[in-house]
Amino acid sequence: MAGVASAIPYLVGMIALMIWGWWTDRSRERRQLFIMSAVIGSVGFVAASVLGSSFWSLAAISLALAGLYGARPTFWPLPSLFQSAAGGIALINWIGNVGGYVGPLVVGWIKDSTGSFEMALYSLASGVVAFLARNACAARTSGFRRLAETR
Repeated sequence: MAGVASAIPYLVGMIALMIWGWWTDRSRERRQLFIMSAVIGSVGFVAASVLGSSFWSLAAISLALAGLYGARPTFWPLPSLFQSAAGGIALINWIGNVGGYVGPLVVGWIKDSTGSFEMALYSLASGVVAFLARNACAARTSGFRRLAETR
């Protein structure tokens, strides 16, 4: 039964990935849908940490994965808007690989330090919010909107 329960958030994430991909292709709006899906993921992580070990926590983790998986089809077309798309994709790949190694170490360290996963989930949610804030500031100063409108 635990295997079936642990598959539920990933099934929800897979469905969200398909829906978000269809939605972003139809509307051609990448940035706002990316921000929306990342906020949904962050809210899901905070809700999962608040709810503790319950069915509702599983629903909150499903919401978090729907947001994170929904961000993928809106995020990957963004590097092609710039001149050096290959360099941007390489940088994204490098950051993803480093994050895949460092992320579980940090979550484990926080769990060992505090004795629960609540603070680890709060740190994941705050990381998503910090990333969004940084990108919102960078988009205003880099002329991203002008570039996106010309293509």
